[in-house]
Amino acid sequence: MRKAILEERIEAFPVESDKACAFSDALDFPESKMVCNELNICEYIRTTHQRLHELASTLFYLMTRKHYKSAYIIYNEVREFSERLLNLIGVLYFNAHIDRVQTFKNYIHHRIPELEHSFIAVLDIHSMKQINTFYNPKLGDRVIALVEHTLNTVYREHQRTMIYTKGVGGDFYLYFEESGIEEIEEVFRDIEREMQNRIADDPSLPVFNLKKGVIAVSPPFSLDKEDIRSVFIYLKERLKNADSPLFLISKRDQEEMLHWINNHYAHITHLKQLLDEDHVEIFLQPISRIHNPDNIHAFEVLARIREKEDYIPAGSFIDLLIDLQLIHRLDRLILDRIVHYRDVIPLFTSKLFINVSAHTLLYKEYVQELIDAIRGPLVGTEIILELTEQVLLDNLGLIVKLHEEHGLIFAIDDFGTGYSSLQTVINLAEKGIIQYLKFDGSLTQSMEESKSTKRIIQIASKMSHSLGLESIIECVETEKQRRELQEYGIEYAQGYFIGRPQSVEAWHMIRKEKGYL
Repeated sequence: MRKAILEERIEAFPVESDKACAFSDALDFPESKMVCNELNICEYIRTTHQRLHELASTLFYLMTRKHYKSAYIIYNEVREFSERLLNLIGVLYFNAHIDRVQTFKNYIHHRIPELEHSFIAVLDIHSMKQINTFYNPKLGDRVIALVEHTLNTVYREHQRTMIYTKGVGGDFYLYFEESGIEEIEEVFRDIEREMQNRIADDPSLPVFNLKKGVIAVSPPFSLDKEDIRSVFIYLKERLKNADSPLFLISKRDQEEMLHWINNHYAHITHLKQLLDEDHVEIFLQPISRIHNPDNIHAFEVLARIREKEDYIPAGSFIDLLIDLQLIHRLDRLILDRIVHYRDVIPLFTSKLFINVSAHTLLYKEYVQELIDAIRGPLVGTEIILELTEQVLLDNLGLIVKLHEEHGLIFAIDDFGTGYSSLQTVINLAEKGIIQYLKFDGSLTQSMEESKSTKRIIQIASKMSHSLGLESIIECVETEKQRRELQEYGIEYAQGYFIGRPQSVEAWHMIRKEKGYL
């Protein structure tokens, strides 16, 4: 408009109705409805846009009649409405993208009752864990970026009927409305074709598998907005043992999903209840000098949850607690149990290894409780915090700060399966921040079939010695393994051959019966 006025070519003035404008068309895209729905101002944006067109038409009329004074006043109103609309859109996108996943879930919850049918889909980079384990996170990030760019390219061709968001790890969540299975199949084909083209341009990428699953949802399907995430979890679970793409489109499929979700929430509710009622117990597993299994050097603290007469092992609930962001509660309860046994544990050991999540270490309350315990009821018991190498490296600043301010000591857990910067490990060892390298049990389990694994263990053991670190290897289950690992220079062993996890009271009795107390 400004250009047409300045060049005095009023015939070039862009006059059109708001309904014919591309902006009005874009307001009907799911992405636009999701963004403005978050603050419930979709209609306000439409009326503001409509008013902008009305003002522009008035400005055109006044210019053709050469009523320049009045036209100038209207021109300023056009600018004001235009800036107001652009600023509002900026605020909406900022608000929506602060937590886009939550915005996405809110929108799905809002739209499902309004549509006769719609579809929720998940794209899962199924090999993400292996990529991070056997390659490195930077390569994993490149894989995620490739899938994201692929999806964005395909999305531009289908944005009238779909929206998507990046989930956690290697997940992407999609929602289709006013679509049929044929269009979703076309989207999946486009994604696969575009992705293969990009992979061909970058042969350095590792082989990975992008699994695709979709489920139809229709009223009276009903879940709270916070629980839409369960649909994503369900699809990922189904994809683990299913061919891709997976289409769950029948009424029976939806009923089975709702049944699974109900059971899933019953499990979550039960788990939360057990935490609330303090059903957490600790078991101890010994870490012995490899040349003498009876010479116990330390114990690792393992979490268990009491359920009637049984104990649920940590592997059954740790991932769920992390997903629910409840892991810090478990870590605090474990610390409470250690303090509870402050008079018994020192009778048979002076050293404990404790697994702590990086998420928990961000809680100042936990850190303070830990420091108070170490300096108070646990004084005389050395506490070593175990972190996986990736968690340690991702939270390096925090780890260094905790050591410098509180003297906390760390062990790198599952060493040899993830990606680590050797220089960083050297620096941490030289500063005394880490004192132990715990080699992952998968190395023990595979060394009999793999000469390469044996070589890795030998090299890692020598590296550990050269850095002044002590080496521990997990999953030692036979005398043969113990002897062989001892020859490789490993100093400490942990596993069923050394001792199974048992309660504090049981270990106290065992050590007493053997005459160590």
